[in-house]
This record gives sequence, structure tokens and C-alpha cells, in this order.
Amino acid sequence: MSITGVIRKNPHASGFAIIISNDYANTPDPGLETLKGTHKDSQGMEDAFRSLNIATHKVHNISKFELVALLSDAARCTEYPEGSKCIAFVFSGHGFDSNQIYMQDGKLMHITNEIIQPLLPFRAPHIGTIPKLFFIDACRGSRNITPVVVPRSAGGAVQEIHQKGGTDATLQLPPEGNFLVAYSTMPEYQAYEMNGYGGVWMT
Repeated sequence: MSITGVIRKNPHASGFAIIISNDYANTPDPGLETLKGTHKDSQGMEDAFRSLNIATHKVHNISKFELVALLSDAARCTEYPEGSKCIAFVFSGHGFDSNQIYMQDGKLMHITNEIIQPLLPFRAPHIGTIPKLFFIDACRGSRNITPVVVPRSAGGAVQEIHQKGGTDATLQLPPEGNFLVAYSTMPEYQAYEMNGYGGVWMT
């Protein structure tokens, strides 16, 4: 189903999410190890988004050509509901370095140039200033993370911030504004999955 088809099927959704998972089984690149839990990552994320009334378009094992076409479809779509609170993109699979991820066909996609930029307001005017969320669960290098034990909560107080005078202000955003990009690991480091259960970060 196309992006427009998903949105038409969910006219009262509060947002829209593209969920991509690759397991690299039968990939033409012999260097890409098969991942056994990415389909569980995608199912878990789909369940989470749907519980928030966010419509989802989930694809398991996608090529670079197919994802480029899918993002182009998302950018051209004119039927996002007026009250949309977010557009989300989720990826679970292999990464090459800090800003590139592998598609099922072994080809690399640049996260900034080929995934984020197509959804900038001047390229996707009907998405406009709707907040855009990107969740990338993939390695960003080959270094191992040394585990540490941390408390469940820092216990710090949440401070409220109010504008001076209590008046509303007009918010002017740069073209790259209203984006949140979250990675499962730091630059140069590996990400991990529990065998058969999906990535530690998304699980």
C-alpha cells in the first residue's frame, strides 16, 4: 500500500510512521551478517505507534531503490491530516559508519542526505513544520561499548520553563528545524541485539 493509501485508511490518526527493518537474509553482500530480531523490532515499534493513534507503514527487507521511492512518495503526499503531531521514520538493521546504513541489497544510504533531507519543508511542503522523528538502530562503527551499571532514575527535579511575561511567542524555525534524530549508539560504536529478540535499544 502507498503512503497516501495508508493515510486515507487512517484519516483520524494523529501522525504517521515509516518503519523499516532489514534482516539481510539472502543479501548479495556476503559481509552482512543475518540479523534475527529486526522483525521483532519493527513489530514492537508498530504496536507502540498504533497505541498512540499513529498510522504505520511497515516494510521488512527493503532495497535502496525501494526506500528512495518510499521517501519520495512521503514527500509528495498531500493528504496528511491537519492535526498531525509527527512524522516518524524508524530503521533497524546494519550500519556502516556514523551516518550511513545498509539496505537489504547491500547498498548504503546516507542518513542526512538521503533520508532526512527529502523530508525538509522545501522538499516536502505538505509535511511542512510537522515534527519529524528519526529512530536509527544500527551500528555506527566497530568499537565495543564498555557496560556500566546505572540507577533506574536520576531522581532529579523537572524544572518548568516559562517565557518572560507569560506571553506567547511566534516560533520561527530554520529549514532543518523540528527534527529529532535518535541513535541506538554513539559515533564509532557498535549497536547490539539480543538474539531473536531484537535490538537492545528498541526492545
